[in-house]
Amino acid sequence: MSVRSLGACLDNDPNSSMHFDPLKQDAGSEFLCFRFGDREIRLTGSGCGNLFDGWRVEFVYSGFAPIFILQLVHAAGKRSVWYVSSQGLRLAGNVGELGQRHRHLLQRSAMPVINELVRSIIEDVRPALSEVARGFLNLDNGTKLEIMDLVGAHLFCAPEIEIVDATTDDTFFMGRGRSMPVVLEHRHITSALRSSLQDLLLASVRSGRATFSIPSPITGQAIEAQASLCFDDYHFAYRFVDSRCGLVFYLIAGYEVSQIYGLYIPQNDILFSLGSSVGLNVLIADHLPGWLSKHLCCFGLEYAGYLTGPMTGMTSVLRAPPWTHIGHQLWNELTGIDNLLKETESFKALEWVVPDGRGSVEFYGPVDDLFPQLRGSVKRGLHDAADVIRYAYFHRRFVVRITQEFISEDLRRRVLRHAASAATNSHDIKRLMHYRDGPVVLLGLRVENRTLVDLKGFYFLLIHAVLSLYPGARFVIDGHNAPNAGGREYRSHGENPANPPVTVCLEREILQFLTSAFGDVAILDAIGLTVPENLRLIETCNFFVAMWGAGLAKYRWICNKPGFVITSHWNLTQRPDLNIYDHPGLMEKPSPMYWLKPEMVTDCRDIACAMPNGDHPQWSNFTIAEQSTIDQIIHHLQMHTAEQPKRIELLEI
Repeated sequence: MSVRSLGACLDNDPNSSMHFDPLKQDAGSEFLCFRFGDREIRLTGSGCGNLFDGWRVEFVYSGFAPIFILQLVHAAGKRSVWYVSSQGLRLAGNVGELGQRHRHLLQRSAMPVINELVRSIIEDVRPALSEVARGFLNLDNGTKLEIMDLVGAHLFCAPEIEIVDATTDDTFFMGRGRSMPVVLEHRHITSALRSSLQDLLLASVRSGRATFSIPSPITGQAIEAQASLCFDDYHFAYRFVDSRCGLVFYLIAGYEVSQIYGLYIPQNDILFSLGSSVGLNVLIADHLPGWLSKHLCCFGLEYAGYLTGPMTGMTSVLRAPPWTHIGHQLWNELTGIDNLLKETESFKALEWVVPDGRGSVEFYGPVDDLFPQLRGSVKRGLHDAADVIRYAYFHRRFVVRITQEFISEDLRRRVLRHAASAATNSHDIKRLMHYRDGPVVLLGLRVENRTLVDLKGFYFLLIHAVLSLYPGARFVIDGHNAPNAGGREYRSHGENPANPPVTVCLEREILQFLTSAFGDVAILDAIGLTVPENLRLIETCNFFVAMWGAGLAKYRWICNKPGFVITSHWNLTQRPDLNIYDHPGLMEKPSPMYWLKPEMVTDCRDIACAMPNGDHPQWSNFTIAEQSTIDQIIHHLQMHTAEQPKRIELLEI
């Protein structure tokens, strides 16, 4: 008697060789029963008796016989899984509960099924799923993932990294297609890896194509990407097929600027890399097994269907929660749109997807308000990366991230125009619009990490010193923004959404302390404003003082205000991207920005941060030479205010 995998609910499959009589009674005892042909097996075992009320068997999977998987659903919508022996004994509710013998049986039975599934989808020129593999993909995601974990070590391994520019030009790499050995030529691999993904995408948009082309690593002839494999909204593997020899390979791309990092050949478990990106490719290689396993578990059916036809268009996706970022959206995503519209007026095959229907992605305003040319080409209503992936696969969209790294004056003006037109209920904005009685100084808060050990104490001393020279000075205390007026503030990038927010509470403590000390006339509250409201308030300021961090995107990249930046000794002396907020290669016509001197800072790695972000010294809090720093700040402030100092004696502090 043969047992086959079932890929649909058996209640609706009268031709199946396995049948269910969901509930029976015998001598007053209830039990579940299933049949193979004319043979009846009763489902017994620990845990059976308390699941009958309201439950029904939704699906039975027999592809891992002699271990069977029953997927049950409750009338209230809850799902459960039972692992069952061929004798009808309920063995467990998850893989972890299985005994060693049955876990080994499951692993041995699952291995060939999942291996065939993985190899077909990832390596075959024309993937075709067997009924057994398709049945597995119909199981609940949680069940698939735990089974993949059980066999995962035998499916993928971290690929070997081959650094192509560390070898001579006449070096060849051996690979294999599905039908014959192939030779991969060094210069063609290098050419593909040195391509600018953003230039390739721009050329495709101009020509109205849905995908892009690179040189084949075998012949050097242009070969077009077949599909995008979306690990999430941020990391992609672009699938290419050289059909002449049956070789499937992938370009790995992603991160903030969405650029090419490696060329992956799964048949050989090799990731080709340039020496300049080998450090990042070590991380990619480590992640690839997990990315591929998880992706095929969760989206295997959709991805297999996605590969059956040509792409219908290109979709550029804004980074989804929880990894949205107020700095990177401006620096990479909005600059990408800005550059694209400067380079071409034709983008018929291109659309933009804004994930998260809760409105917490478009910090600076709807992208089709900032760029009216996009109207009709922006899709909203998808809530997260999983929604984006399902949408793209169903509609056969080629997923990319169109990015850049240069903030133009035109982009700055677009954002400020939108901010000026946005509604506001902020009394502080209105009373500062035409304020002329003294300088308006913005004090940026950073409380989670990489900040002053006693930030509120330092700002107290600074405000006192400025008021002694400028009695009419006003101080805008700036912190986290909110998606909408009166809404919950954005969390820090990486802050766990399951935990109570840390940063906003600490920010408000500092605000209350300073307001109590100097009054609500001198101290103005900018915490919890929408970004457009916040930008209007920043525009009224003459000068800022802030810790190095994403808040500088508002003060510098958009409002281009002069100011003084404080950060750790490690950042000042070793951080490679320290000058992103004042470099003329990254922002057009930057105003002056001043820095704390490294010798005035002492890093405190042994002092705990409010939100630890790892052991790297870049996250350490620090102390500074406070009086020398205040003297520096006042010197630069005087250069950027029309008011003449009017020194007065304040009460002793």
